[in-house]
Parts: sequence; C-alpha cells; structure tokens
Amino acid sequence: MKWKTKFEKTKEKLEEEGGDRWDFDQKPIKERPEHMIKVLDKLKDIVDELKKFMVLLGPKLKAVTGNIDNIDELLKSVKKLN
Repeated sequence: MKWKTKFEKTKEKLEEEGGDRWDFDQKPIKERPEHMIKVLDKLKDIVDELKKFMVLLGPKLKAVTGNIDNIDELLKSVKKLN
C-alpha cells in the first residue's frame, strides 16, 4: 500500500514541477503491487485462522476429551504449517 501511495505522490510531484506527463501504460506497474496486496491479505487471514486453531487445540480441549496424544500430534501438524 505504501508503494502505491509513494508512486502516486511521486507522479503528481513530477507533473506539478512541469516535467513530462507520465503518458505510458501504468497498468503493468500497478498490477504487481495490487496482486501482492491481495496475496498478503489472504496470507494474513490464513495465519489468523491458524492462531484460532492453535487455541482450540489447547489444554481445555485436552482436558475435555482426554485424548492428549492425538491432539498433540495434530498440534505438531499445525505448527509445521507456520
């Protein structure tokens, strides 16, 4: 997001100073950061869900189910995803 903001401000500054207008296709320049923003937002959502899952598999579940070994194995699998 900062890159996009900096790009727009730089473009505006150059044009205000009387420089050449940026008369070229800006789409390729903007597509990559926009794509990365979407990917990183999705990654953040995944990490947030993993954190919730780790809490769910905590000591309270072990106490209720009494199935400590299977829960510990599942926790190890989830930690490998981080």
